[in-house]
Amino acid sequence: MFKWFYCPICEQKKPISEFISNEVVCMECSSKCLPQFRVYNPQGTILNSVRARAKRKEVYCSLTHKDIRFLWNRDKGYQMQKPYLYRINKYRNYNRDNCEFIEKRKTNNRDVSGSFVLTRIKNDQK
Repeated sequence: MFKWFYCPICEQKKPISEFISNEVVCMECSSKCLPQFRVYNPQGTILNSVRARAKRKEVYCSLTHKDIRFLWNRDKGYQMQKPYLYRINKYRNYNRDNCEFIEKRKTNNRDVSGSFVLTRIKNDQK
């Protein structure tokens, strides 16, 4: 005998085998809707990547979803092409006061001390 669950996205009753454990929507709907949800609400994905980065670097991460949302709006991460959360002082932990969103390409211009290096662009004039 099958247990049936209701998927609110496709509005159909489906057997439990078509649901991922601890998910409210069926596998078919989650594969369609989840990537789109992550595009418009990247805070959860960003928080997971920051926690993984902190673990690799053996640094404490005290950021929460609320902190990520605050930083996202403060630094206008929604206007950036590739927003990147980085630590202002690389010797301190990941917390609300030490983090900000910048463009991913700007992280390549950091020197060893953590401050940005001014780069010159030479324009060839005829």
